[in-house]
Amino acid sequence: MKNIKITLAYDGTNYHGWQVQPNGITVQSVIEKSLERLFKRKIKVVGQGRTDTGVHAIGQVASFKLPAVALKNMKVSQIKAALNSGLPKDIAVMDVEPVSLGFHPRFDARERVYRYVVCNDHNKPVFDRMSFYSYPYKLNLPRMCEGAEYLIGKHDFSSFQCKKTDNENPVRSIKKISISRNDFNVSNFLKLRRKAVIFEIAANAFLYNMVRIIVGTLLDVGRGRIEPQNVKEILAGRDRNLAKETVPACGLCLIEVHY
Repeated sequence: MKNIKITLAYDGTNYHGWQVQPNGITVQSVIEKSLERLFKRKIKVVGQGRTDTGVHAIGQVASFKLPAVALKNMKVSQIKAALNSGLPKDIAVMDVEPVSLGFHPRFDARERVYRYVVCNDHNKPVFDRMSFYSYPYKLNLPRMCEGAEYLIGKHDFSSFQCKKTDNENPVRSIKKISISRNDFNVSNFLKLRRKAVIFEIAANAFLYNMVRIIVGTLLDVGRGRIEPQNVKEILAGRDRNLAKETVPACGLCLIEVHY
């Protein structure tokens, strides 16, 4: 038996998230169907975690097990090209490697890193609208960075998770939140760039909608609608009603997973 680790990139616009759903196409279901076509058998793919509908990834990690006989006519190094040849244009295998049979992409992960892109100018978006959140209001970065500091460390993040969740343990450890101003390339083809505020959050794991609720709350801080210290109060309240809006999924991307 071989355990194969794959790293994936995908545009999540047309998918109902990562995890297989009874109704709707997901990234996991597409990968499993591609593996079935390639190896002529049903293969279960295990991901490091879910990404929601519309969320993108350039560093999603998954694994699947293959009996040795399935690799009789194919080397592990050939799986990447073989899979990519049958996948849709918005999903790509970036890397393939054999790992120990005990490797688990979810339970062995030490840290996940997400990035959220907010285009922060007054231009109406036309190109690649599903890769960022357009937010025209003036933002104060020092205020947002001050508010973000209250979220660093190990906390109960009940205030920053979707009400509809099956997770019984809301404690997570955020290791880093960086917020910066950068030009964002909204079209490689046309070389169009826009002013953007980019959030990057690293944690041991995330709750459902956690990054999107954190960003929505910090945007309210940056806009002056709440004070930076209010973030501490929202966190302590352990109530989703205290935090601010859940920003759209389109601006969110899973960047990498550390093991």
